[in-house]
This record gives sequence, C-alpha cells and structure tokens, in this order.
Amino acid sequence: MAALTGAAHAQTLSVAGADRALRDVEAAMDAILAMPLVDRTRVVIGGQSRGGILSVAYAGAPSR
Repeated sequence: MAALTGAAHAQTLSVAGADRALRDVEAAMDAILAMPLVDRTRVVIGGQSRGGILSVAYAGAPSR
C-alpha cells in the first residue's frame, strides 16, 4: 500500500523502491523532452497501479 506523508510542500512517498523508480521516471522524461519534435508544454504523464502512484508523485515533485 502506498501513502503520501508529510506537509503538502514536503511529502514523502512510502512505496518500496520509490526513490529509484522516480529517478527512472525523471530519466525517461529527460529523454522525451530532449526529442526535437516534442512540445514541452504538452507532455502528459500517467500510469496504472504503481505507475499511477509514481506519475502523481512525479507531477507533484518540486520542479528542477
């Protein structure tokens, strides 16, 4: 079971391996955004089950 804990501005995702999985999502997004035909203002992320949890966590993470 996944849970977000903490204040809205500093949440922790309590899913086993979440840190590595979020780094993988970030690497995938970096690769996608580096593609010349990708409109950076129109990229959507989503998922199902664990992927859905990770997509919400990634979308809610502080931007780089």
